Amino acid sequence: MTPSISVIIVTYERPLEVSRLVNGIKVAQAEGVITDEIEICIVNNGAAPKSTLEAQVDVWLDSGSNLGASGGRNAGVAATHAPLLLFLDDDAVFEASGISYINTVFQDQSLSAIRGRVIPLEHPLFNCVSHMYNQGQHVIPDLLTLEGVTVIRREIYEAVGGYCVDQFAGEGMELSERILQRFPQARIEYHPNLVIAHDYVSSWKELWKKAQRNYKGKETYRVHENPQAAQNLIAAKKRYRSYSIPDGRSRAQRTIAYLIMLLYKLSVGWFRFKNLLLH
Repeated sequence: MTPSISVIIVTYERPLEVSRLVNGIKVAQAEGVITDEIEICIVNNGAAPKSTLEAQVDVWLDSGSNLGASGGRNAGVAATHAPLLLFLDDDAVFEASGISYINTVFQDQSLSAIRGRVIPLEHPLFNCVSHMYNQGQHVIPDLLTLEGVTVIRREIYEAVGGYCVDQFAGEGMELSERILQRFPQARIEYHPNLVIAHDYVSSWKELWKKAQRNYKGKETYRVHENPQAAQNLIAAKKRYRSYSIPDGRSRAQRTIAYLIMLLYKLSVGWFRFKNLLLH
């Protein structure tokens, strides 16, 4: 039977987390929570234990080198077949009832793509940082601001060329802009009933490492700067600001978010200053 959904998970050095995600989906299938036909594709960008996971998934891709999240997603799409593409973060826990929900809402042929909601996994303090994680309890027009819980029609994804591999951050928004430029009537929405549990980071140490990683990543991607992608992202941000997107955080959560992001930006600034001193 042809699967209705291709579940694509790009993983890098998270063997325990990706095992947890896949095992959760397989248990849901065994218990009848997932009754729809799906195919699971793992794109191994490094350090995932092939011996324990390969037999549990339909497609296993060893990239040979780190393709990045966008390159890995594109490789996963090329190796799968279903008309709907579900992209999941490898360190998330997926609410498996979302599979049936996806198949139901995409019976509306005018719907092009959706992004879901993120709830805390173990560390709710750090999830205060992102106003995009939880945008309320209602379906609203949106852009693909959360790549790790996103569903896109394959025909739409392939028509616009998939994710841009030159984009380090905001790749979902950049893809949204290309979709809406190519298909002006396309509908992209936020759906709160499509849920993953996921933490922004799990500790202050990890926040520091994230700042360092993102600084290095952005410096690397500047070498491959794509002017068209940059223009698309600017246009996407302008479009996003025109939407009435609610912020589901309380005042206290927004205050916490401000303080955490201040520390994060100071960390990025330190790495930039350190790099200038070395050169």
